[in-house]
Amino acid sequence: MLVFPFENLSVDRSLDWIGEGISELIIARLQPEPGVHAFPREERLATFERLSIPETAVLSRATALKLGWDAGADIVVTGSFYGNADDFHIAARLVDMEAGSSIELKADGKLQD
Repeated sequence: MLVFPFENLSVDRSLDWIGEGISELIIARLQPEPGVHAFPREERLATFERLSIPETAVLSRATALKLGWDAGADIVVTGSFYGNADDFHIAARLVDMEAGSSIELKADGKLQD
């Protein structure tokens, strides 16, 4: 599973760090699961470098899939977030690379949750 940093859709650039944080949290939660390999951040960055894509680039779906194929991922996770401390929204898309199908998951709540 290749998890990308989530895109900050808010106008507040000081929240950009949350996108990498969401990605790292997903990876950390999946690492101990048997049969699941979540690529660590270092491997993701190596894939960016191999394909000459800046790590700060906002990824299109096609670019995320290209990176996933190059890394050998079965599933690619992308997403976005926006809001403020009291009204925060996260959307994630999981793409099954073999089947070509995807599902979208959403979570809403307070940022501290």
